Amino acid sequence: MHTQPLASRDASQNGCSDPKAPARPELRLTQEALETLMEETATRAATAAINHFVASRRYRTTSSSDSFTRDYG
Repeated sequence: MHTQPLASRDASQNGCSDPKAPARPELRLTQEALETLMEETATRAATAAINHFVASRRYRTTSSSDSFTRDYG
């Protein structure tokens, strides 16, 4: 399958034979969906990392008698 590079030219000028014609609309939709999925995945990963960090700090701080005292000897 031959894929064509994205360009800002009108595809109706030369049809599909123009190598600089925009990609097919369904491919562009796929690209947009992929970018959205990547953004959502990055957001979920960051949220999970923050939640894990907060939960681990909460566990360490509440395991001692004073909730603000941690491993200070």
